[in-house]
Amino acid sequence: MMGSDFLFATPSFLSGIARLFDFAGQFDEYNDSPNGEVADWIALLADWRIVGHDLAVSMDNMDALGQDGETQAQESAQP
Repeated sequence: MMGSDFLFATPSFLSGIARLFDFAGQFDEYNDSPNGEVADWIALLADWRIVGHDLAVSMDNMDALGQDGETQAQESAQP
């Protein structure tokens, strides 16, 4: 499944190790947007992108099932 992580900064290996000992939360960082409207727009765009991907996968699955179903129906209809 696809996902979006644009709000979260991708840490390096070393910063991941440092987070083990970061009890005060000093290494927590997020990707910032200029304002809330831009952040909402980016999140909405990411959501619709995932919906589109899921629809494409579903349609591909239905096409595969439909072709097999048609073939089986044609084979069973022939004497």
